[in-house]
Amino acid sequence: MSTATEVKIPSIEAKYRFVGDNYNLGISAGYSSFKVGTTGEKINSYVLGIGGDVTFGGIILGANLFGGENVGNLVDADMNGGDTGAGLARYDGTQVIDNEALAWKIHATYILNDMFGIHVGYEYMKTELDNQDSNRQAFYSSTG
Repeated sequence: MSTATEVKIPSIEAKYRFVGDNYNLGISAGYSSFKVGTTGEKINSYVLGIGGDVTFGGIILGANLFGGENVGNLVDADMNGGDTGAGLARYDGTQVIDNEALAWKIHATYILNDMFGIHVGYEYMKTELDNQDSNRQAFYSSTG
């Protein structure tokens, strides 16, 4: 009778935020590692990000950028429900195939009053798993 064992270190994540009178700037990073298979192949995941916003009266403009390897273990990156776009590595039983990812977004908010504002944005993400590219882009808006 054989047993399956998983060896995983806890994920390590850090974030720092600079706050000014009319701006915010943040940097973040994360790392995770675990072994798979009977030979103990390692899947290492890391993500690095930067983002911020600036306020001009009732208008807030912002942007975010992140990238890394096997980011699906650390951030929500599911684009199509499959390994290619989910930011996850693939293990074929003998080797680990890493998945690189890059994503960014820009957004704007207009605050009409204390009760109502309009938020719009655009985001883009690209992953690459063994030369198989997957990308996604979206425009979005919300009010509240």
